[in-house]
Amino acid sequence: MMVPTPRSDSGRSRPGETVLRGEPAAPGICVAPTIVFERRAVPVFRVEVRRREIGREIRRFTEARDRAAEQLREIRESTRRALGQDRAYLFEAQRLMLADPLLVDRVQEVIRSERVNAEWAVRTVLRELEAVFDGLADEYLRQRKGDIADVGGRLLQNLGGAARPSLERWERRHVVAADDLRPSDTAELDWTKIQGVIMEAGGPTYHTAILARTHDVPCVTGIPALLDHIHTDLPVVVDGSEGIVVVNPARKTVAEYRRKRERERERRRRLLAATASQASTANGERVVLMANMDEPGEIDLVRRHGAEGVGLFRTERIAVQEIPSEEEQFRIYRELAQALEPHPLVIRAFDLTATDIGRAPELNPALGLRGARLLVMASGIFETQIRAVLRAAVHGRVQLMFPMVGGLEEFRAARTHVRAAVRALRYRDVPFREVPVGAMLEVPSAAATADLLGQEAEFLSIGTNDLMQYLFGVDRANERVAHFSDPLHPALLRTLRFVARVCRRTGLPLAVCGEVAAEPLMIPLLLGFGVRTFSMSPNAIPEMKRLIAVQDTRRAEEIAQQSVRLTTSRRVRARVLRAVRERSPATDSG
Repeated sequence: MMVPTPRSDSGRSRPGETVLRGEPAAPGICVAPTIVFERRAVPVFRVEVRRREIGREIRRFTEARDRAAEQLREIRESTRRALGQDRAYLFEAQRLMLADPLLVDRVQEVIRSERVNAEWAVRTVLRELEAVFDGLADEYLRQRKGDIADVGGRLLQNLGGAARPSLERWERRHVVAADDLRPSDTAELDWTKIQGVIMEAGGPTYHTAILARTHDVPCVTGIPALLDHIHTDLPVVVDGSEGIVVVNPARKTVAEYRRKRERERERRRRLLAATASQASTANGERVVLMANMDEPGEIDLVRRHGAEGVGLFRTERIAVQEIPSEEEQFRIYRELAQALEPHPLVIRAFDLTATDIGRAPELNPALGLRGARLLVMASGIFETQIRAVLRAAVHGRVQLMFPMVGGLEEFRAARTHVRAAVRALRYRDVPFREVPVGAMLEVPSAAATADLLGQEAEFLSIGTNDLMQYLFGVDRANERVAHFSDPLHPALLRTLRFVARVCRRTGLPLAVCGEVAAEPLMIPLLLGFGVRTFSMSPNAIPEMKRLIAVQDTRRAEEIAQQSVRLTTSRRVRARVLRAVRERSPATDSG
């Protein structure tokens, strides 16, 4: 059992300056004292029960589950009032988890078969479910196993009668330092009183990190043994852009970071002031910069940073615990389409694995039944989503994109379900509008047959993150091999050039998504290949506009053609760096 506890260590001596490193999760710099929030481990013991006591343990579990459901309902409503419906859906998903047979039936089964107390049965099942999440291919979904722990911790608290400490006493100008902050923890936070967030757990796609970016609060995650170096009221510097935390900084360090913060703020003000303007190159060519979006609640961030629509809405992120109903999906898509009008909303169909929909776990989900291949088999899930998308298209510029398409046959198979959804809506006499249907090129076989796909798809989008993983045979989350995944590798450049040539020749709309879309050294190459639409993290858009503004597409074409003939990433990098230094505006002084 893990009980979240604000920790106070006022009697401890102050150490010297210590620099800790983690993952940059939300940009910005702050200097403030900390409040430490840790989950104190409370032992859960295995207690064997008699046969006649099994019913009592099941009733204890059921009562704890019912209390947890009511607690989550209250959190959902308070979140909805404070942050809107888009943020509240997560807690509804957690509440629905409490009715999931994978949790409920399995806990009761363990109580009966092993004749153990409810606490032990809950802990056993939690470990099983967390192991399933650890095996998922998608890094975002792996990190969402915190939701499982959140629900499980609530159950264990209710079984043991533990009170949950309030976070409301936290004051302005404090940095929250935690081993982990789960969704229900963040629901209790007043983000206007938080200067920064630092955590041992998580990553950039963690729920807390997403909220930090939404609220413009610097955040660093994945800091090893953070709480061994820190205590409440100890001053820290948080550099969310670089993933650095300086504990007990010296005066000189504080002064340096405060100057850096002011430079960044001034630079950010200038960049954000230009967000209303459209992106264009030095020689006047228009470039469209769209945003990738993980959760509906990020829509304000998308608009604030000047995105011209959403080029990739990862809808599987709204289906972490349960596939939403058609009505629930329709409401989400409709509200997003209305908020983005007149710009487009490109909805990527669920990129799920077999495990996500309750099928047997696979040894390698990344190479298993995933994306469009799975959706074609799970036609009920797929057509429900398509109907919601078509209905939402009445309210804005909506497009539908298939994930993980392997080639033309798979695209055709997926498209038959669009026709089935159209027929169903016509039969129900429900307002809808047919939408452009495209394919995301994440599998090398799809990229290699882009000319064939382009004959039937209405647009293409290159998903560079997964494409690089499959093209190079590298798990980008594996630090031992991640360096082999280089966007400047000749194999990726030739692939991008081929797809861009196909689209330029046929007039087919093309976008490039993923981390590569916001990589400064890739800008002249992609522009030189003919790419004019990009989709990226909202935070990257203002800087991208600045970098594009100094590019001349005629010069970019020369650089791209020269680079694609080079034999190694190192040579490509040297060539592009020389060109970037020639064209980049002077950096801020001081």
